[in-house]
Amino acid sequence: MGNKKPLLSICIPTYNRAEYLDKSLASIVTQKEFHKEDVEVVISDNASTDNTEEIVRNYQNQYKNIIYSKNTENVFEKNHPIVIGNAHGIFRKLCNDTIIFNSNAIQYMLNTINENILNRPILFFLNKSNKRRKKEKYNVTSFDSFLKISSFWTTWIGGFGIWEEDFEIITDKFEGCSLFLWHTKILLELVAKKKTGVIDNRQLFLIQAVFKKDLTYGLFNVFYNNYLGLCEKYVKIQLLSNNSFKYLKKYLLFDFFLTYLIAFRFSYNKYQFSPDEDIKKLILNAYRHDTYYNYFLFLLKAHILLIHIKKFVKNKIHFLEQYTSLF
Repeated sequence: MGNKKPLLSICIPTYNRAEYLDKSLASIVTQKEFHKEDVEVVISDNASTDNTEEIVRNYQNQYKNIIYSKNTENVFEKNHPIVIGNAHGIFRKLCNDTIIFNSNAIQYMLNTINENILNRPILFFLNKSNKRRKKEKYNVTSFDSFLKISSFWTTWIGGFGIWEEDFEIITDKFEGCSLFLWHTKILLELVAKKKTGVIDNRQLFLIQAVFKKDLTYGLFNVFYNNYLGLCEKYVKIQLLSNNSFKYLKKYLLFDFFLTYLIAFRFSYNKYQFSPDEDIKKLILNAYRHDTYYNYFLFLLKAHILLIHIKKFVKNKIHFLEQYTSLF
C-alpha cells in the first residue's frame, strides 16, 4: 500500500473456507477499481486448518493491497472487530468469505462512500430487494424507520460497514461478541446515535451456498432471543415503536424461521443443526400466542406438502424415464 489512506477496506473474517474465499477474492481482483489506492482487502484467518493461508499468500504475491493475518486460535465472533481493526480505510465494509462481488460492485460502493463522506451517515448494503422494498435506496432519518426497512437483515454481516472514526471510539471492541451478533449490536447503537442512514437495496453480491452450513451456535437463541432482545431495548427507550417491534418479530418468523423449519423438517445436507436445539419446538412455542400463529402453521404445512408433491412427481418421472428406456 502507498501512503494514501484507502477509501474502502473490504474486511473478510474467514475460517476453513478456502474454496469459497478463493472465489470471493477472484471476483474482487478482476474489478479495475481494486487496482487503485482507494481499495484494500483485509483478511483475518480464524486459525483455519485448511489451505486458506496458501491461497491468500498466492493473491498477496500478485497484489500489494491485500492484508492477511492469522489468529493463533479460533476466537469466533471476535474475529469481526479484529479484521476491522486491522484495516486502514476511511470506510470499512465487513464481508462474508462466501460473497461473490458483482461486476462494478466496488465502483458502486466507492461512489456511495464519496457521496456520503461529508455527513457520514450509516451505510448499510442490504443487497436484497423485495415487495416490501420497492426503492433501490432509502434515506432514513429515524431509528424506527431504519429497523423496519432493514428488518432482521441487520444480522447479516455482509450488509454492515462502519466509518473509521465510529469504530475507533468504541471503548470495548469485543463487547457483544458473545451474542454472535457483534455487528448488529454496533449497528443499532450507531443508528440510535446518528438517526440518519442509507439503506441500499441494489444487488451488489451473490452468496455462495455453503455445504453443511454450521448452525450449531444455536439458531433460535441467536435470532429470537439475542436479535429481538437487542431490538426490544430500544422499545424501552422509545426509539422503536411497539408496532414496529411486533412487525420485526412477525417478519422474522415468516421470512427467516420458515426457511429453517422446512430445512429442519427434511434434514437438508446444506445445514448442520445443533443436536441440543429442537428448532421446531422452540419456534412454535415462542409464537404460539400470536394472532398469526394458525396462519403460519397453515403456510408451513402447505410448503411441506408442496415439497412432498414435487418429490413424488420427480420420482414418477424418473420411473417413467427408466421404464421407457427398456423399449
